[in-house]
Amino acid sequence: MWWAVALDDVLNSLLDGRYRPARATERDGQTVVGLRWLRHQHAHRIIVTGQGGPKQDFIGPSGGPPFYISPANRWLPRSDMSVADRKRDPISEEAYDVCVAGHPLESPIAESIKWFDLVLAASGVHPNRRVDGGDPTIL
Repeated sequence: MWWAVALDDVLNSLLDGRYRPARATERDGQTVVGLRWLRHQHAHRIIVTGQGGPKQDFIGPSGGPPFYISPANRWLPRSDMSVADRKRDPISEEAYDVCVAGHPLESPIAESIKWFDLVLAASGVHPNRRVDGGDPTIL
C-alpha cells in the first residue's frame, strides 16, 4: 500500500487540480483513498489490520485427519482496530469501509492498479511500453 500512496501523491502533484476530483468519481480511485487511510494507520502506530477467516473442516481421505482450509486473509473493519484516538478523516474512513475493509488482502491492491492504469492511459502513458530506451541497467 505504501507504493500506491506514493504514486497517488505523484499523480496528484503532476495533474494539477484534475486528479482528486477524477479519483473521487471512480470506485477504483476511492480504493486508493481507502489504502491511504490504511497506510496512515501503519505509519503512525504498530497495528494489525488484517486477519484470516474462521477455519472450517475439510474432510480428507476416509479415515484420515481433517484438513483445515482458511478463507482468504481479509482487511479488518475499522471497528476491530484500535484507532479511536486517531484524528478523524470521514472521507478516507468511508473509502476504507466501502472499498477495503472485509475484502481479501490482494483485492484493493488489484483495484488500485486498475485505477493507476486508467489514469496513465488517459494521460497518454502506456504502462507496457518501454521508456528506458533498452538500457539494461534500468530495472
